Amino acid sequence: MHRLSRLAVRRYATSASTQPTKFIITDRLSLQTLLTSTNPSITTALRQIRSTPEQNLQYNSLLRRFLKTPSSQDSVVNFTALRGLKDLLAKCGVELDIEALEEERRNEISSSGSDTSSLEDTPSKDLPNRPYPNLMSPDPLMDSMELLDMPPTKTNPYHNRVIERNIQSFFVESHFKDNPPEWTVFEQDGQKVEGWDLQYPPKGVEPTKTDLNEEEVKEFELANIPESFRPKFIFPILHRFVTQQTGKGKIQQSQGWVVVGNGNGLVGIGAGTDDEPSAAWTKARINALKNLDYIHRFEDRTIWTDMTLKFRSTEIKMRPRPVGFGLRCGPVVHQVLKAGGIKDISAKVWGSRNPVMIMQALMMMLGGGHNPLGFGDGAGGRGKRLGKGYGMRTKWDVERERGRRVEVFRK
Repeated sequence: MHRLSRLAVRRYATSASTQPTKFIITDRLSLQTLLTSTNPSITTALRQIRSTPEQNLQYNSLLRRFLKTPSSQDSVVNFTALRGLKDLLAKCGVELDIEALEEERRNEISSSGSDTSSLEDTPSKDLPNRPYPNLMSPDPLMDSMELLDMPPTKTNPYHNRVIERNIQSFFVESHFKDNPPEWTVFEQDGQKVEGWDLQYPPKGVEPTKTDLNEEEVKEFELANIPESFRPKFIFPILHRFVTQQTGKGKIQQSQGWVVVGNGNGLVGIGAGTDDEPSAAWTKARINALKNLDYIHRFEDRTIWTDMTLKFRSTEIKMRPRPVGFGLRCGPVVHQVLKAGGIKDISAKVWGSRNPVMIMQALMMMLGGGHNPLGFGDGAGGRGKRLGKGYGMRTKWDVERERGRRVEVFRK
């Protein structure tokens, strides 16, 4: 046993080659100078550590943490980093004796009556069983990473290293949260390694796989109608791009118009606007289901009488026809009447042939007429003032104005 110059580092040399070389560490500077010395045992151990990328990265991280304390506070020792260096050097045949430092620290704690080092003494093996993790020590789950080391080549003289963190799926993290890993000895790359068993999925356990895209949108629940009702006809009438002018510019969106019906008296139209065309069509179908209305048909095949309506710049005239006449009308009118269950009719459109105007005019004619009682003009506007002060209308007057039969349910 001999002394190093100006250091409190003592080395116990042993004759047996199987026993590790032992050094006694009494303060912070002693270890710092020992690692920078030309001792053969230290040099060999450091060369062995630097030959492995994982050990080299761990060694540099622990050394930076150990040397982080300012030089003016030589008595302050980072015991977490010191224990990590001790374990790492022990694998390479160098043993550090830090009993003197730990005894001195225990005496300081007992004399002061409190532990000012917070959580740095907590062993890393106890981390999964603690309610709160020790932030002073690396966590096998939170600090997991993949290291890609690229040494210099003939074309690239620089040494590169890529570190990937948080690359595991949250399903894996959830599994480890419910089933904490165990500290065990397992085989890796043909060698037995002691550490955390982070194999996923565990042996004999298959993870549960779910596909969130398999769940379709429940349009009937959004429309608040029974799911047993499924429209027989769904006709997309119009798709266009609409633009909203704002103070910061123009916002362009996709808009779709849809007609739905069961072919037996129920028909409705709906519009949907969204950034994506598929979402716009979904909203249009939901709105059409919400706007379903029942129309009265003569013999369940045609309208009762001739009907004429002028809605804005669009004028429509429809006439009932005999059995087998068919639907002789324009394409938009044809789709609306087919979804409603009307089979024999002739219709003509004058003026504007905008599909939106045609659909709204048809719904006013088939559903509530051009002047439904108590509902304005039937298109969201106010009713005509000519009807103010008008007396109660008879059943015949209501049927003629609304274009549909009136049935009395009161007895």
